[in-house]
Amino acid sequence: MVPAVPHALSITFSLTWEITWNLTQSFALSAVARAAVRKSTVVGSLLSYHSGMIADLYPDDTDREFAN
Repeated sequence: MVPAVPHALSITFSLTWEITWNLTQSFALSAVARAAVRKSTVVGSLLSYHSGMIADLYPDDTDREFAN
């Protein structure tokens, strides 16, 4: 039974790392997309009945650019 404990901890760490890594990549991709794409582009590409909900997510209609 003792060898099962390190194996279980190894699996737990592995799954935790996999989930954390995927979440980190997703948030980073989302931040890049949000910084690079104008609100009007996003709203214009969605169906008209969704545009009201999306417009509430973005505070302004300015172009977003990366800081150099």
